[in-house]
Amino acid sequence: MTTGNTTQQLHMVRLHLPADRLFALGHARHLSVAEADLGYLTHCMLGELFGDEAPKPFHLESGAGRAVTVLGYSAQPANILLARASSYGRERGTVLAPPDIASKPLPAFFTAGQVLSFKVRICPVVRMSSSGPKNRKGAEVDAFLRRCRQVADPSQPVDREDVYRQWLQGEVQRQGGCRLLVSRMSAFGIEKMTRRTQGEKRVARGMQRPDATFEGLLEVTDGERFLALLSRGLGRHRAFGFGMLLLKRPEA
Repeated sequence: MTTGNTTQQLHMVRLHLPADRLFALGHARHLSVAEADLGYLTHCMLGELFGDEAPKPFHLESGAGRAVTVLGYSAQPANILLARASSYGRERGTVLAPPDIASKPLPAFFTAGQVLSFKVRICPVVRMSSSGPKNRKGAEVDAFLRRCRQVADPSQPVDREDVYRQWLQGEVQRQGGCRLLVSRMSAFGIEKMTRRTQGEKRVARGMQRPDATFEGLLEVTDGERFLALLSRGLGRHRAFGFGMLLLKRPEA
């Protein structure tokens, strides 16, 4: 990731957030158990701990048991984040103990032509450019449902995985830095989400959105732009557990 002429190190951060504190935070914000989705609660907790320096995008690696395991990208290593949490979160009672956070630096440079395995959880939605019989202008719509509505012949099949793959390819091409070589959808569901409305009176609002995980191979085309892509994430709802590109070396 670059700022001006300075390359800024990006770190992979792993956190273990106590589940009871996450749900206590939801209760303090007047969310019912049904409203308190894990992505939203994690977003709130990271904000309580780290403020503007909260790791983002992040990925919920595990949500079972007494702790929620979270992976995230940050410009700061674990010791700096821990110090931030100690000062910023102390009055909120959400201070992390040292074993609860760790980090490792990502490579400072990625090389054009480098091939990596990837995994990413995405929320493949699109904004409506105009109002229609089912959605108002600006509404978020499942990319698959929009494609179904665009098909003239209702009997013509529409492949959900193919639609989401095209959506993912479009996001990657728009940001640049890499290209997808192989991609397959390894998981899909409809996620119940909680978001707060904007304005002075922020109200929790429930919604449902597509939740798809893709895995495959990518090739780096521009190292600096690729780091920027990792730092930003892909698609909508990146602050709530979507869009983090997880990487590893491809298997031989």
